[in-house]
Amino acid sequence: AMDKAPQFVGVQEKGRRPAFDEGHQDPYSKQKMREKAERERGRVRNPRLRKALETLKALEVSHSGAGGRAASDPAAEAAAEEKLMRLVRTASERVQARCQRKVQSMHEGFLRKQGELSARLQGRVRRLQPGF
Repeated sequence: AMDKAPQFVGVQEKGRRPAFDEGHQDPYSKQKMREKAERERGRVRNPRLRKALETLKALEVSHSGAGGRAASDPAAEAAAEEKLMRLVRTASERVQARCQRKVQSMHEGFLRKQGELSARLQGRVRRLQPGF
């Protein structure tokens, strides 16, 4: 008896990775991706700003941990808080400036592309117009 050759299954009929999992996503990787997205949801991406905010949170925790005790030196604490707020302000201004530059460059690229398309379309229109 002849062995029957395996029938060819088209790309539309089989999974993307037939050797591993017939194209189905691994439930464990799905769960890991969901957990990572949950962790990243409220997180600040800029490292300089993140560090300043973590320091600010630690400072707030130390104040709440002090309870009703009198502050050791209110002037020094106020100066430290002011310095920290300046740090946060400068970091956020830098982030804002970088975002503005990125948006500006994207807009310039868009306008450049729009100009190229416009020039190309004008050439097509000229060719299609009947000679009057």
